[in-house]
Amino acid sequence: VEGQTITLTLTEDQVKANGGQAVELTFDAKIKAGANLSAYVKEDGRTQIPNKAAYDASFPHKPGVHKDSNEVPVTPPTPEEPEIKKDVNGKEAETLDKRDQVFTYNVKTTVVQDATAFSVTDTLVDVLEFAGTSSAKLNGQALEA
Repeated sequence: VEGQTITLTLTEDQVKANGGQAVELTFDAKIKAGANLSAYVKEDGRTQIPNKAAYDASFPHKPGVHKDSNEVPVTPPTPEEPEIKKDVNGKEAETLDKRDQVFTYNVKTTVVQDATAFSVTDTLVDVLEFAGTSSAKLNGQALEA
């Protein structure tokens, strides 16, 4: 195994002694943790990761023969759309003591897997206004909001 490629190479003696014999290469693989699969999403919305093998052989009269196998796709489960939850002052609803009291909205969600773009938006109705600071975090690290 070297990088992303596994290779079985037979010696010249093995090739000459085993012409016509079956060769089988078996190995385990998995999708890399955190891999973005957006490049493999098909028009129907399913994600399919292709893979194929090949052999290379040389004959006295025909060196450098290359032949590809059939393509075998792996279809992982479609990622679920994460929830988006909002609260005010850490609660589902808030009753204000004063009309001009400042309150804090908190919006929490998760970046959608295999997305190529992602944003979180909150638009205040026209009787509300931004009052002070805002903050944003991604995986615990501060971002500019």
